[in-house]
Amino acid sequence: MSNPHPKTTPKSAPKTQEPAAKHEEKERFLEEVVGDLDALARETLASDMRVRIETRAQMPNLQFPDLEEDFEFSSSLYSGGLLGQLREQAQDILNQQEARARQNAQLAARIDQSMRYVLAWLQDMTQQLNIIKPEIPRDYLLADEKCLQGLAWRKGSTDYRVMNPTSELSLMHSVSLNYRLKSEMPDITLKRNAPTAEEFRQRFFDLNLNMLIDETYDTRQALKTIHFRIAQEVQVRVRWEPDYQEEQIVVRASNLERLGNAIYRMPIEAPRNPALMEEFGRMVLGASHHFPRINQSPNS
Repeated sequence: MSNPHPKTTPKSAPKTQEPAAKHEEKERFLEEVVGDLDALARETLASDMRVRIETRAQMPNLQFPDLEEDFEFSSSLYSGGLLGQLREQAQDILNQQEARARQNAQLAARIDQSMRYVLAWLQDMTQQLNIIKPEIPRDYLLADEKCLQGLAWRKGSTDYRVMNPTSELSLMHSVSLNYRLKSEMPDITLKRNAPTAEEFRQRFFDLNLNMLIDETYDTRQALKTIHFRIAQEVQVRVRWEPDYQEEQIVVRASNLERLGNAIYRMPIEAPRNPALMEEFGRMVLGASHHFPRINQSPNS
């Protein structure tokens, strides 16, 4: 028995080398094609640019519309129409503002002159009284017919405030007089039970009285009684200031003629009258005076 013939795999045909001349010819062909395509692209781009330039050259110049040709402005509209009315209204407002500014400046100057006169007068008076230390024949009713009395001038001072202090146009805003009256008489003692005890304590505190207090409480720790020990001493404060709206000078006093506050009003020029300032000085000294009581407004 003969053996079968073994299966054999067919071999592929051997690759043959491409001739060198044919390969060089193919490369030249490809270079020519690429060169033609580049030339065509450059020509197309140049042509497109020429078309754009020619088209732009044929377009008319862009301009804004001529308002003088499209709209007609009449002299009546320009001088008396809407713009004219607005100009007149604006000018009226400016004229009013300017007039008010002039009035306010004149008012401020008048007030400043009066306030400076008050300051000079009070400084001079205080300087003399600090040397003389006169007795002030005035009793200040405290409570239960007990009065602070036998008082004499101890020390006084003046102070002032200005508006726009850093400006050359600084104006006097207020003038203050502060002084202390004291007596050599013994302290006054008062007793108040709750609930009025707290009211008296607050009142004496508001009057700026020099006092000592002794409180007693019940078993529930509720305030029962306050014993007051009040020194025979009075702190007086007087402030002069302008009221621009009412065009007046206002004098606000505390403990001047009595314990409590009072307000006096007068015309702007009144303080520049030496006679009025002398009447104020007599009131400070506890003498008979004619300071304008008719304008006094108590507020105790």
